[in-house]
Amino acid sequence: MTVGRCWALCAVASLFLSPIASAQSPSDQVVRAVEAYDDLDLATAAGLIRRALAEEGTDALPREERLRALSYLGAAEFYRGNQDSVLSAFQRIVILDPRFQIDDVVFPPDVTSLFALVRRDTKVV
Repeated sequence: MTVGRCWALCAVASLFLSPIASAQSPSDQVVRAVEAYDDLDLATAAGLIRRALAEEGTDALPREERLRALSYLGAAEFYRGNQDSVLSAFQRIVILDPRFQIDDVVFPPDVTSLFALVRRDTKVV
């Protein structure tokens, strides 16, 4: 097979696979993001979670799943060194549910202690 045919085949395949990938529900994207986080593919995890959180209306994530997704987003951004993104994700959690606790079995102490600080410093009415 020539290089030109190979590129053409890849282009045609991407046309068919693209709608399948974009048809995933936000919940499916969170599942894939958690898998990526577990595999230390933090950029992929963060991207998938952001896409899942962007869905609105009937496709929006339920509240509990949104809190879980934001927890993983905060942790992924923590390890990527994106302090502003970590604070933003954790503040969104506190605004959604001021009593929410990040799972200390899943997340290490450096992440949970930062969340505790954000929770303490974020004022919610």
